[in-house]
Amino acid sequence: MSGLRGLSGLTAKPVVASGEDAIVTDWVSRTVTAGGSVSSSTRTILDTFVKGLKADGIWTKMSAGFILPLASNAFAGCLTPLIIPASRVITNSNFVSADYSLGTGLDPGAANGSKLLTSTILLSDLMTQTNAQVSAYQNLYRNSPAYTFFAGATRFGTPRLVFHATWSDGVYYWDCFDQGSGRLSRSNGGTGGLTSGSRISASASAIYRNGSVSASNSGSSSGFPGSSSLEMLFEDRSRYTYFYAGPALSASEEALHYARVQTMQTAFGRQV
Repeated sequence: MSGLRGLSGLTAKPVVASGEDAIVTDWVSRTVTAGGSVSSSTRTILDTFVKGLKADGIWTKMSAGFILPLASNAFAGCLTPLIIPASRVITNSNFVSADYSLGTGLDPGAANGSKLLTSTILLSDLMTQTNAQVSAYQNLYRNSPAYTFFAGATRFGTPRLVFHATWSDGVYYWDCFDQGSGRLSRSNGGTGGLTSGSRISASASAIYRNGSVSASNSGSSSGFPGSSSLEMLFEDRSRYTYFYAGPALSASEEALHYARVQTMQTAFGRQV
């Protein structure tokens, strides 16, 4: 499964479910084109999610980013993004059908860095150095001393936007382009759920846990090269069911974001 295309790559005319949001109809078409299958109940769940974000007034901001709901009924098509910048693609490295189910999400197992999602999405497609967020939902947390999720092509040593969903003893780290003043860390207490790292202004960062601020600071940020790309690296053994990368959400917006994500996860039976 490679080269999953963005919105600009559609050629097939999607079948529109009555009253369904066009974003969802488009996602269904691309998922099926990628070999996946989508049940009517899954369409309804995604439709409720998108319409909910629109009703909350945060869809316009989030739609400038990247959302991966991991909602195909089968492994084929599961990496189809709900939204992605035009002409950008994500590529699967080493995930296989045994690593995914709709009810549990994507499970890298003891991947040790061998399984990852790369992309042609540039960080500059999604965010700026003072307005950036990445989010990951874990529906099963397995403590493991290794990096899990990050945005940025360079993993160590060079300033990049980086969010580590887990580190030793379940500590989350959020590095906002510089590895020093922008760094935050927060223990998750050994549980899953939605965790977000956010650069909410030129001088403020936050880690959100399940819709609430769990850590914040006022460190400055430096720039990131436009050629840095979005990547998701799996070196722990937790299971994942949702990713977002894009413009930063305020604390009140993140609470709305979490509520909609949690409703979606609950409908799929994979909430924590």
